[in-house]
Amino acid sequence: MLQLERVSLSYGSFRALDNITLHARAGELVVLLGANGAGKSSIFLAMSGIHRTSGEIGRATRLNSSHVKRSRMPSSA
Repeated sequence: MLQLERVSLSYGSFRALDNITLHARAGELVVLLGANGAGKSSIFLAMSGIHRTSGEIGRATRLNSSHVKRSRMPSSA
């Protein structure tokens, strides 16, 4: 499970994320859609811990390779 509660992130005086809340359960597929500059990458940077944020980020489990379904791309003839 992944939870973001009241997460905000600023780059200097620019507020990229403002009070974001997101809950995703294990096995749930979540899609982030938005225009350029909407904060999609900032959310991932906040979740990964690369950028310091205000609010709380909780991770109940860690992703490992057993959770990733791998498939082969067909080779061109």
